[in-house]
Amino acid sequence: MTPKAALVTGASSGIGQATALRLKEGAQIEVNLLGLARLTQLVLPHMRARQSGRIINVSSMGGGLATPMGAWYHASKFAIEGLRRAHQARLRRPCLTSVNLE
Repeated sequence: MTPKAALVTGASSGIGQATALRLKEGAQIEVNLLGLARLTQLVLPHMRARQSGRIINVSSMGGGLATPMGAWYHASKFAIEGLRRAHQARLRRPCLTSVNLE
């Protein structure tokens, strides 16, 4: 029996005044969304070849709400949900799944 492959992603450049790392506008999209997308692109062909795998994106409730000064953060987290839905529709195999943890 072939073991299941899994990709667990979780990145956040943070939000608000407490953030130690200050990123320029739009960089949160790069960190929170595009990094996740790149990893998925690298791993998905191997999962398809095995016909087995799960993609788990550790996100946040930030994709479902908005706070002042958090536009880029919230946009990136909302986009992770959209990406997950697109992946799930594209995978269309019960042995390959994509989920978000908030």
